[in-house]
Amino acid sequence: MNEIIDYKDFVKKIGIKRNDKIIINSNFLNIMISAKKKQKSFDLIKLIEAFLDFLGNKGTLLIPSYSWDFIKKKTFISEKTKSISGSLSNILINHKKFSRTSNPIYSFLVAGKDKKKICSMKHKDSFSLNSPFGYLIKNNGKNLFFDVDYKDSFTFVHLAEQKTKVIPFNKNWIYALSIAALIVIGLFIIMPLVNRYMLPSAKDSIYVDKTLLAEPIPKPNNVTRPADKIEHSKLLGLGIGVLGLVYLANYFVFSGGSLNLNSVIALFLFSAILLHQTPYNLLNSLQQAVPSGAGIIIQFPFYAGIMAIMVQTGLAQQISQGFIAIASAQSLPFWSFLSAGLVNIFVPSGGGQWAVQAPIVIPAAQALGADMPRVAMAVAWGDAWTNLIQPFWALPVLAIAGLKAKDIMGFCLVQLIITGVFISLVLSFYP
Repeated sequence: MNEIIDYKDFVKKIGIKRNDKIIINSNFLNIMISAKKKQKSFDLIKLIEAFLDFLGNKGTLLIPSYSWDFIKKKTFISEKTKSISGSLSNILINHKKFSRTSNPIYSFLVAGKDKKKICSMKHKDSFSLNSPFGYLIKNNGKNLFFDVDYKDSFTFVHLAEQKTKVIPFNKNWIYALSIAALIVIGLFIIMPLVNRYMLPSAKDSIYVDKTLLAEPIPKPNNVTRPADKIEHSKLLGLGIGVLGLVYLANYFVFSGGSLNLNSVIALFLFSAILLHQTPYNLLNSLQQAVPSGAGIIIQFPFYAGIMAIMVQTGLAQQISQGFIAIASAQSLPFWSFLSAGLVNIFVPSGGGQWAVQAPIVIPAAQALGADMPRVAMAVAWGDAWTNLIQPFWALPVLAIAGLKAKDIMGFCLVQLIITGVFISLVLSFYP
């Protein structure tokens, strides 16, 4: 039976060099199935031997052979314990050219020049620089991925997390949630009292007519032409909406798609089509919405320009660095909060602001030994804080009431000061 590939030629073409230190993460099942369908042979042993021949006497090859048996209180036997890292590692466990490291969880099958060196490592920490991962870093190792997503197989990231002292998700999440909960509960108590004292007298108050809050139902007129019937067809609207959402479900669930500008736009578009039921209703709602949103449509391109200036000139970074330069480990969350609030006025985008500030506040927190979750929360709260004086969130209500942003700006400013003081106190003194 003919081989599906020329193994030696394949190895030469994938970009590695003689004497390299290589780790292979793989899932060869699909390749083996494909070979069988084509009535051809695919031999994993021949592939690995081609790698070893190419790397030469000074090269080293590592194959992950992880096992969770030890966690389940089972005895780890290097020659017998099965690997969960794929068929390749299990095939090579007893191969004469490979030896298995002694770590009972993150073990490796090793062949080549440094086999003895790696297999003799006595490391208690799986992700220290004195581990196989550390060896690959010190020797400029290369990681090859065969039919696996690197995001699911790049175990190296744990060494980087440990080295930079990244806080485990469960501790980070719970601690950050406790800070957020305290701030939210505190503001939930304080702000209604503040708003009550700011409430104007009855003669100075503006009341919204409740009938204006009802969603008008457009009434189709003269639906006689074929084009009008299509425009008012629920079948068309619901059909397009459902098909679009089914596609997005397949994109996210089965194709491993991620959120990006296109997928977010598609999600909102097809949801709107489905909820409005007919093309006529959708277009009618759009025509009503655009007049009240005209200010946003005009302002946001200018915001984009301001954001570009702030980011590309380094001005946003300089603002953050200016605050952080006077900070200590204790006061860094406070100054990060203030700097985030100031930057948010010019960069009204949570993601864009984090991209600007994270490279500054995170290293500063590490250097000062500050509380990392608290600093990250400070940036997030600072971003939300100054939204009070950029009341885009209030535009629909203002449009219904016939008011402008300047009419509520005084109230917003008072709320800005009080919430700023309270949030600063929590970020600074919460244990």
